[in-house]
Amino acid sequence: MKLWVRLSHFNNVCRFYGACYFTATPFIVMEYCDLGSLDKFLRQEGVGRCQASIDILTQAARAIIKMHSKGIVHGDLKCDNILVTGRADPQAKVCDFDRSFDWSALKSRRLVNGTAAEAGIEITDAVRYLAPECVEGMLPNSKSDVYSFGMTLYHALAGVSPYSDISCDEELRACKLARELPIRNVQSISDGAWKLITHCCDPAPDQRPTMDKVLEGL
Repeated sequence: MKLWVRLSHFNNVCRFYGACYFTATPFIVMEYCDLGSLDKFLRQEGVGRCQASIDILTQAARAIIKMHSKGIVHGDLKCDNILVTGRADPQAKVCDFDRSFDWSALKSRRLVNGTAAEAGIEITDAVRYLAPECVEGMLPNSKSDVYSFGMTLYHALAGVSPYSDISCDEELRACKLARELPIRNVQSISDGAWKLITHCCDPAPDQRPTMDKVLEGL
């Protein structure tokens, strides 16, 4: 919650207005995004999936760049966590910071090379978007955010979640640990987009681009 407050003033981050813990059901008040999640927005009639995906994800990338510049890792990037608002001029709003954390603070506590469990961070169950090293239990960082962004780009363009042909948890996990990419739909993912996706999802984290380079590629 504290991180969301810090990020709330960033462009393309969903605004946080307040929270109440004194009622029977605690609640938060946040910016209303009338067009729903990115996936829901792209499914609307009349929306050109390819161009709309690039437009919205370009805006989301700028928000993530700003986060990374402040040492903050999102940790759970996916289509469901990018909301869209404004029918006349759709705007991306990155949300859901439950698994976000301040990387610079962790560095100061010498947990950079530790596991997520050691840092007290719950690994997301959204394995489809998660970097392989995080599936193995390593601490998320800016490079794992880049991987998740690549999987989000895949979902936005393909219209299906990554590894949608796999329904077995064990098989999905094995696929991730083997560093296998989801099947490309050549009709919806261009050569240029696939090149960017594969670069973002490089098996070696240090070979993945920064979010600045990803933005240039979009």
